[in-house]
Amino acid sequence: MPRRETDSGEGSPSQYFFDTIQFFKEQSAPISGIGEQGHFGGSPPSPEKVLATFDRFGKLGLPIQISEFDIDTSDDDLKRHYTRDFMTACFSHPAVNGVMMWGFWEGAHWRPRAALWNKDWTIRPHGQVWLDLVTKEWWTNSEGTTDERGEFTTHGFCGDYEVTAQAGGKSARKRIHLGNQGAAVGIQLE
Repeated sequence: MPRRETDSGEGSPSQYFFDTIQFFKEQSAPISGIGEQGHFGGSPPSPEKVLATFDRFGKLGLPIQISEFDIDTSDDDLKRHYTRDFMTACFSHPAVNGVMMWGFWEGAHWRPRAALWNKDWTIRPHGQVWLDLVTKEWWTNSEGTTDERGEFTTHGFCGDYEVTAQAGGKSARKRIHLGNQGAAVGIQLE
């Protein structure tokens, strides 16, 4: 159920969307999540308002995914800062489980100014922010040596991982999903 970020007052499209989801849930409709659209222009909502919206919709007990995100303005500084702030708000909120960019290349974006990469494939400042957050700051790579019990402990962001263990010329790999509760992974070397 995608929607566009709007005013959340009584009678607003946001309130109607909230009430509709609540009604469907009360009727036991098979709703498995909430899609939030995020097409913004030169006056996007503050991160505080975005977080308040996530808090409000999070009370419905369904995961929220940003089904469409872009910011269309000629102000490159605003695009850079807002991309960082919006992505951080999404990443920090426990009800949000994903963000889908609504296009990334100027040559095929419905709003060319909003693209993360120019037509010549040079990255724009807000594209670099997105890339740095997703592939560096929020990316977990960890290496280490096991202790005397054969255990290694590390911290990671929620997500899917491939764990590799090596010793004495032997190795093994295992794919795992790390959720909010953490995970213990056992690997047998063969």
